[in-house]
Amino acid sequence: MSENEQASWKSNLRALSWGLLIAATFMMISLPSMILLLFGMVPTIFAWIVDKTEKKYAMFSVLGMNFSGLLPFLIDVWFKDHSTQAAINILSNILDLSIIYGAAFFGWFLYKSLPPLIFTFLKVISERRITVLKTNQKKILEEWGEEIISDFENLDITSNAAEIEE
Repeated sequence: MSENEQASWKSNLRALSWGLLIAATFMMISLPSMILLLFGMVPTIFAWIVDKTEKKYAMFSVLGMNFSGLLPFLIDVWFKDHSTQAAINILSNILDLSIIYGAAFFGWFLYKSLPPLIFTFLKVISERRITVLKTNQKKILEEWGEEIISDFENLDITSNAAEIEE
């Protein structure tokens, strides 16, 4: 194992240890909330395991949407009926689970669909910029004449680069 892999493994182990410590403490304080979080955030845990990239963009995308789907039910447990039975009732209701996991699915959807969409948007902007620059180039050619192009082609770029370096 290389040093980088060992450091990454140690970092993951440290994060897992802290997560388990926080979860155990939270379980003692609020068991119903912990039950909801544990079973409601399964898609996020899955995304964390599956996402092998260094910055974990998939995990963060799923985390945000998954938590936003879970939060209304957590608030219900916190402020209405703070009992284990209330948490189990939420997790056994198919509509509630479809909202929680549907939000997580929407996070996956955003992770998969936004990069190509942004790439297309940036490509259109770049093509528009190219047409604007070509239009400006034509205006300059009309104003300065065609000989500016032949002067540019006759330049010795390598000698100019050598002069700049000195």
